[in-house]
Amino acid sequence: MNQRGFTLFEVLVALAIAALVLTGLLKTFSLGFTSLERARDSIGAALLAESTLEAVGVSGPPAEGAVTDSVGRYLRQVSITAYGTGAPERVGAAAQTPVPRAVRVVVTVGWPADNPARSVRLETLRLVSGP
Repeated sequence: MNQRGFTLFEVLVALAIAALVLTGLLKTFSLGFTSLERARDSIGAALLAESTLEAVGVSGPPAEGAVTDSVGRYLRQVSITAYGTGAPERVGAAAQTPVPRAVRVVVTVGWPADNPARSVRLETLRLVSGP
């Protein structure tokens, strides 16, 4: 009588090959999810930094100085400093109009939960009126 089927050895070899292939696939998916999480964090930090830059000076001239706060899982640092040497001296009727001055606005958003800590830094110059 001729029996068809697989021997125990053939089944064990097939299972070992399947285990190796599945291990490689799981490692690939794991790396993909890690990259996806890092990209999500980078995009969130960039959006927060960009919206912070846009908000500086909306409600009035920004005050010089540095502020650090926490927004969700991000750590945000905003620094506003004077830029340049100042405005040229005005005489006559032009002396009465306020002279705009430039300030440098630097926003750094980091997420220290990663190892190593990562951050996004955006910087711009703004013209503000007043002394």
